[in-house]
Amino acid sequence: MPTDTDSIDWSPTTAQKVGAGVGLAIGLLSLTQEDLPAWVRVAFPIAYAAACAVIPRMRGVVRHRRTLQFAAHQAAMAVIAIGWWANDDVSSAAFNGAWFVSAGLWWVLERARS
Repeated sequence: MPTDTDSIDWSPTTAQKVGAGVGLAIGLLSLTQEDLPAWVRVAFPIAYAAACAVIPRMRGVVRHRRTLQFAAHQAAMAVIAIGWWANDDVSSAAFNGAWFVSAGLWWVLERARS
């Protein structure tokens, strides 16, 4: 992995494209759940696609301080956790919320380390 951030090709990798596709598929499953609020069914495909697209490159995003990619991931994770919470699915909200918090701590700790 190159250490000079200017020499890194930050265009989407195949893994990120696959991640976005998988996230979109996961999010589209919410369309079949009539008990979810309408805003959640609309938001989940976008949020899951965004979050899952960043995850394959999360180490580089954190290490090289890719702020916009990290912010997109965190915003998506917040929407996902809040969406599950709005549907009273506490375990799904907690799972996604835990990753949101973990990623945030990783970001802060990496900054302190460097």
